[in-house]
Amino acid sequence: MSIKRLVLTVLLLAGVPCAAESQVKYIDTHAHLFGFGKARGDYAGHARTAVAAMDKLGAALTIVAALPVPPGLHWTQDADELFKGTKDFPGRFAVVAGGGSLHPMILEAASAGSTSDSLRRKFIATAEKLAKLPIVAFGEMATDHFSMADWHPYQHAPADHPLYLALADIAAEHDLPIDLHMEAIETPASLNPRYRSSLNPAKLVPNIPAFERLLAHNRKARIIWTHVGWDNAGQRTPALTRRLLAAHPNLYLAIKLAQGTIVPDTPFFVRGSGRIHPAWRAVIDEFPDRFMVGTDEFHIGPKSDRRKIPQHAGSARLILNSLPPALARRIGIDNPLTVYPRLRDRNASLPPSKH
Repeated sequence: MSIKRLVLTVLLLAGVPCAAESQVKYIDTHAHLFGFGKARGDYAGHARTAVAAMDKLGAALTIVAALPVPPGLHWTQDADELFKGTKDFPGRFAVVAGGGSLHPMILEAASAGSTSDSLRRKFIATAEKLAKLPIVAFGEMATDHFSMADWHPYQHAPADHPLYLALADIAAEHDLPIDLHMEAIETPASLNPRYRSSLNPAKLVPNIPAFERLLAHNRKARIIWTHVGWDNAGQRTPALTRRLLAAHPNLYLAIKLAQGTIVPDTPFFVRGSGRIHPAWRAVIDEFPDRFMVGTDEFHIGPKSDRRKIPQHAGSARLILNSLPPALARRIGIDNPLTVYPRLRDRNASLPPSKH
């Protein structure tokens, strides 16, 4: 690898914004606007930070998602906050909502072990109300979300929970995808000891069968499984990914790269090489219409302490620069415009899709 590409790789993995090496524009399909303390609600400040990074990296647009939170959490956000924060930057953002409204209801029902008629009616009414807003997807939802510290909640609800199935039907009706966070657990295992939070379970229970039931429930509902490349259970393998993509035509993946990830024998990106691992690259080549980039960047404004959250917005540029231009264009622009139909309808400034 050339010295130039090696330096770029190191800088991007470290989260240092660099001038785009490639001219291929892209859409970051999964990011957040969020800060700590008094700056938590500074959505306009977070958005300004995001735009600065986007301009340096060549991102045409960023899709910002409401964080998935449990019931009663005081730092809930959803559509209103994200629309307010991004209103001064027309054409640069799209909003995904439901993480702060729909997701807590699913966790509530899962914890209770049943879904009351009143909660189901409230859930459906909320989803229908959100669908009438200019959002581009429902989310961020979560089925298995590990706790990274004792202040950070562990969240679990089966992917085939009745409310998830109801959401799939609503999503299909309104042509809105579902943005889903789920650790891949194919076989029973012990939780890796690095996750020391007392909130996490000691044993991991398989969740792939329930996930497949969600995917099969309504084929018109597009499910975006986020964070491929960031594996905290060590089971999100190329083989599992290939099998699921082959079996479920409504499954799509958003690629995230982050330091400190627990990976199996085939990490997504070969560190220091400037290239995607051959096993993962083979899956991308086999299913080029099913991958996008979704950095999971937490864009936080100048009032926040940036050291509290690792920054990795540059990972999207690193991924796309490792691919041939035509494939980079497909993953960066064409696939998002297909998976998120409302992007095509509401963002005339985006480069036109070639598919």
